[in-house]
Amino acid sequence: MPNAMFFSNTGDRPDLAKLEVNPPEGYIGFAIAPKYEVADKSGSLWYFPLTADSAAQTGRSPGVAPTAVQIASTHTSFSCAELFKRAAMTPDELTQIGDEAKAEVALTRHAKRSVLAAIEALVATATVGGTPADTTFDAASFLVQIQDALDATKGHGGKTVLVAGAATLRKLVQKLLAEESVGPMLARVVSGTAPNVATQGLSLAAWKAALQTLAGVDDVLIGDSAVWSAGSNAGRIAIGRISTGEDQLDHKYEAVFAKTVLFLPKGAETEWSVRVVADEINQNNYVDATIWAAVKTLNAGAMYVIDGVA
Repeated sequence: MPNAMFFSNTGDRPDLAKLEVNPPEGYIGFAIAPKYEVADKSGSLWYFPLTADSAAQTGRSPGVAPTAVQIASTHTSFSCAELFKRAAMTPDELTQIGDEAKAEVALTRHAKRSVLAAIEALVATATVGGTPADTTFDAASFLVQIQDALDATKGHGGKTVLVAGAATLRKLVQKLLAEESVGPMLARVVSGTAPNVATQGLSLAAWKAALQTLAGVDDVLIGDSAVWSAGSNAGRIAIGRISTGEDQLDHKYEAVFAKTVLFLPKGAETEWSVRVVADEINQNNYVDATIWAAVKTLNAGAMYVIDGVA
């Protein structure tokens, strides 16, 4: 029978709930659909829709009121779903680590990463997977397609972005480099006069910066290939406008693309619930990580999808 010291102490763990499990660049979901915390698991989400521009009025007759374009908020319903993961470790395995605290951190990281990957998949579906492609990729017309995307999404709030899975982005770069007109322009951005400078252009970070310059967008977001370059997302990129994330309430006055609605229990410091459980019957230790979330597309016109990169 394992010694009691090799069992965790059962209870809620706010310290583990606040544990950072991955650098921000590890997931791009919250960058595309920023967090919006709510006090109820379901309800109505009021947001600002895009109102199309209209021609300025001319030739108004004296004493006649101007013609007004009425601008108003609208709403959609949301229902946060429970997303959870349990990670387990036997007391014998805990002795290999030699530190109960380190074991709990390791279990928490695994559980929270699994939940974050689920949210990432929801955002990816809303961004590239669930939207019919607006056009099919053509390397020779890529710059025109980018401009078409920026024109189609103008008026929406936030910053301009190009979104792609890592595997899709590499294929995009490969196809652009092979194109006789666009290829030299892209290569010129990352080339250098000295060998040690030029070799830096072989990195994914260099191609990301080059595409940002070539496409003329504020940022290029690269997602995990297992999520963003798989299934119905394969071969797709998106160009559009997303919330900067600086104001959690910007969807109330700007026509932003999407938000991730997160249930935040009253008095809680984070939307995460992490509970450590010691199971002396089955002789196991568990860490349960839970979050309640819903990814809501508010202005679908803020994203333009290009298919056929693969």
